[in-house]
Amino acid sequence: MTLRVLVITPVYYPEVGGGALATYLITDVLARTGQLRLTVLTGVRNPERVNGVNYIYDPLIKLINKRYFLPSLLAKRYQKILKRHDIIYVAYAFPFVPLGKAYGKKVIVHLHDYRPISLNGVVLAGTKGSSSFRLIKDSFTIRLMQKKGVKDLARNVLNIPYTLQMRRWVSMADTILAVSKRHAEIISTYLSECRNKIKVQYNPLPQFPETRKNLDSTPTFLYIGGESYLKGFHILIKSIRDIVRYHKVKFLMAGSYGKTALKAIDMLNSAYGEKIYVFGKISHRKVFELHEKSWALLFPSIIEEPMPYAVLESLTIGTLPIASKVGGVVEIVEKTCARDFLVTPGKPEELSEAIKNIANYSKDYFKSNFIYTLSNEFREKFNTMFNEQELLKHFLD
Repeated sequence: MTLRVLVITPVYYPEVGGGALATYLITDVLARTGQLRLTVLTGVRNPERVNGVNYIYDPLIKLINKRYFLPSLLAKRYQKILKRHDIIYVAYAFPFVPLGKAYGKKVIVHLHDYRPISLNGVVLAGTKGSSSFRLIKDSFTIRLMQKKGVKDLARNVLNIPYTLQMRRWVSMADTILAVSKRHAEIISTYLSECRNKIKVQYNPLPQFPETRKNLDSTPTFLYIGGESYLKGFHILIKSIRDIVRYHKVKFLMAGSYGKTALKAIDMLNSAYGEKIYVFGKISHRKVFELHEKSWALLFPSIIEEPMPYAVLESLTIGTLPIASKVGGVVEIVEKTCARDFLVTPGKPEELSEAIKNIANYSKDYFKSNFIYTLSNEFREKFNTMFNEQELLKHFLD
């Protein structure tokens, strides 16, 4: 008998975000095996559809990701659809875990961030120990550094009991999937009662539009994190200030930027010539167009990134990532030439040094020694990381 799987997720591709993309890709992989019958229950009105998969749109699912919902409030609305399926696969919609177990279903939770242990879903790089109080304290530090207002700080306080509740719900699952070894290690540290349930499941790679590298003659560096403090914008600006004085370089910057960030960029351009080009919030396809001329991707994140698609895409295309040693980044650049360009998070001087090293190469030398080998090295490595049968095994075992 073909097992019926209900995928419950408030986010789904083409919405922006690694979790949304990963859930779509995993649905696609599972559907192509032909061994499962899948239904996706989502809060996204127009999801990217996978052939052979049934989609149900329900706006309440989107609210579950933003509001506090007790399982008892959802039971009457969803009991029929839950009972019709054999396996409940949950991404972010954690109140459905106890509901699924109440109906005797196998429940798989796929984590794409640190939401069950962290108030804002992130863990600062280098966090040590197993104290939940430390994570609570860090969440307020992050809010302050992001210059959030009183309302956001108050919301953070209200998130404390909800995060504790999410932890209890997630611990009820039969299987908890983490997206990298480092992700699993951190989750296990704070959810020690679930250590034997936590498995590493790398996300599949998306299909990329054809991207032909046509490097600019000037060393060109791509950054797509916007003005995000967590993505290391403040680190990047310090490094750029050091670089543009003495080196002929270009910086292509995508993402959302407010007035303060744009003013800082304008001041650098006014002082040292037009070396920073801001594209703002652009489509995924436009990002690939920027990759075509870029020598390297700058990824100075200060958080434990579970498995950043920005770095995965960069490696696949052949844009050398200069990335922080955080989360799953170390695992995915291992055994590629990119490992030599990892930098300590929060250290602008290390980022500057890595940029300078690349800026000193000639275009031809850089292409022959990095671009031509990077993509092949990574694809060979990734074939040992993601395995379709390993993914399927979580559902069939």
